[in-house]
Amino acid sequence: MSSGIPIFILGCHKSGTSLFRALLDDHSELMVIPFESHFFKLAGYWIDYPLKRGVLEKLTLQDKIERLVSYIKTLNRQKDQDLKYADSNTSGEWDIDLFKRTLNTNIQNTEEELFYSYVNAIFDSLEIRKNGQGDKIVEKSVEHLELVPVIRSIFPNSKFIHLVRNPYANLVALRRKYQQCPFLLDSVQSIYKSLYHANNNGLAFDGYKIVRFEDVILNTGSVLQTVSEFLEIKYESSLEQPTSMGELWGGNSTSDATFKGISQKPLKNWKDKVTPFELDLVNTLLGEVLSRFDYKKRIPEKTTQVYKFIPGESLKRYVLNRAMLQYFKRVNKYI
Repeated sequence: MSSGIPIFILGCHKSGTSLFRALLDDHSELMVIPFESHFFKLAGYWIDYPLKRGVLEKLTLQDKIERLVSYIKTLNRQKDQDLKYADSNTSGEWDIDLFKRTLNTNIQNTEEELFYSYVNAIFDSLEIRKNGQGDKIVEKSVEHLELVPVIRSIFPNSKFIHLVRNPYANLVALRRKYQQCPFLLDSVQSIYKSLYHANNNGLAFDGYKIVRFEDVILNTGSVLQTVSEFLEIKYESSLEQPTSMGELWGGNSTSDATFKGISQKPLKNWKDKVTPFELDLVNTLLGEVLSRFDYKKRIPEKTTQVYKFIPGESLKRYVLNRAMLQYFKRVNKYI
């Protein structure tokens, strides 16, 4: 049974976390879970990350096991329409009976033991454990950025890699996940929380590394060399080729472009698609912290442009989004 030091990849949705996990996927010293495990959410922890909230629940061990099994069953029967922007696809790949047997066989007196049982059940039932593979476990669930103090208390030697992305680009990518422009409150607050926790966790904890998405794209080799040293693993050429379960990774871009490897297009595409409203919204909430992560502030050319409709924005969403912006502007006056 593997019980190695866990490595947690954190960050807002559409900030490069899936790509980064894919870059680590084929390393000989790592066991990379090929999907978001959502372990702590399924275990009933209170999570306030807006795009993946979890309510506080008092669960028995058997309740938690049943939830983990139910989640894996859901992954096993996902349909094509559910997978359009999914970061991985394990539909039809699972040996559910083996997963349940492995999960129920191992002793689970603590949350730590349940986590390791869950991880081993995943690797056994997906048959992706490689010969000679190391036992450092890589897990990526974006909402875990809320739980770093809890995770560190359970796994004292755990390490964290927190991906951040230019907030303007991140907001555009989140909006484009939907056919119609959504109410953007949860999206912009998720970006805010990601940067907030990246800053504070980075100050408070050893073994916590912040990585900019843009640096991964522009300087893949040097970033992964630094990350290798941080994780105390040897540098391998496989780190520059994104894979999932050992196969070339297909990507999960909201541009619907076919993924053919690491491209610099995401660094430019958003500039033509960001709207004046989105610029003003990010500036209102995050304008003072952009420089903390080496991002430059962009100002709408004309103030009145903020009131133009976003492509695909209904009248109802228009009213909600503009009311939200005005609320944040008023709140900022009293801070």
